[in-house]
Amino acid sequence: MDFNDILELLQQRANRPLGLKELQAMLDLSAGERKKLGKILKDMVRDGSLVQLKGGRFALPHKVNLVVGTLSVHRDGYGFVAQADESAQDVFVPARHIRPAMHGDMVVVRLERSARSGKPEGRVIRVEKRAHRTLVGRYQMEHGVGYVSPVDSRLQDDILIPPGACGGALQGQMVLADIENYPGRSRGAVGRITEVIGDATDPEVEIKIAAIQFGLPYEFSVEALSAAGRVPLQVSNEDLSAREDLRHLNFVTIDGETAKDFDDAVAVARRADGYRLWVAIADVAHYVAVGSVIDQEALERGTSVYFPGACLPMLPEALSNGICSLNPQVDRLVMVAELDFDSTGKRVGMR
Repeated sequence: MDFNDILELLQQRANRPLGLKELQAMLDLSAGERKKLGKILKDMVRDGSLVQLKGGRFALPHKVNLVVGTLSVHRDGYGFVAQADESAQDVFVPARHIRPAMHGDMVVVRLERSARSGKPEGRVIRVEKRAHRTLVGRYQMEHGVGYVSPVDSRLQDDILIPPGACGGALQGQMVLADIENYPGRSRGAVGRITEVIGDATDPEVEIKIAAIQFGLPYEFSVEALSAAGRVPLQVSNEDLSAREDLRHLNFVTIDGETAKDFDDAVAVARRADGYRLWVAIADVAHYVAVGSVIDQEALERGTSVYFPGACLPMLPEALSNGICSLNPQVDRLVMVAELDFDSTGKRVGMR
């Protein structure tokens, strides 16, 4: 018994929503399978394959005039619900029918006919999964009432900040707020400020806001920084003796002049029958063990992210700007590809 068995039953054999016991009986499940059914149904509701109705009954969304999908809100207030089936048409949701949902939420919408145009449109009837637990915004005070206006214009609701929950924020400062109560149909969201990011005009604040909005890790853990602090500052004689020495070659880094870390370098030499090219990349793996805390955080980042005048590095600075950066006039461990080309530029060998 799996997802497909349940879908087939509700699509082909059932002419109405079914409860848990009815599903168990119609699927003719063993005792072990009956225990698994509840979890499978929850997973199917979570991914939008099924909807759960009043009384604990389950149905295929389209059979009960419902659509499940992810809500994208336009800054003008209206939205569209995209279904898991990419071939299905998005459902338009007018601004007046979006609450209690927020941009990015997985929602259940009822299909209706617009009284104005007669065209089909959706009305959010339930939020299945919230997309935001925190948000970035500007803290404001008006008539003694504090609130946070989200930076993302697709998040339409200001977040009310009760007295004592402002975290020391001042008027106009950029903050990070936890949402403690989500909006309802007739009430706004309520939250608590957990971090004061700073003044909106500060370039570093702008970078941190962008990092938070796009889910970019902004800081390394204490454990990762501690591990990076134990990495040697210089290449040891023992490491040098185990490597082929290419220090006689004139390597040139190929990063821009403003780069803070140098990952790659090249060297080229003319030969009687053409050219030999060496391409070197910093041997980070020599210092970062697979599965280590630094490796795990680097995997989470995936790459360094550059902003004008700043960088969110993939590795702690002790590595990215230090022992793993191909800085001039210092010894570094690298991995090298050696490529031979003939006089026409055709590659004829490699090592």
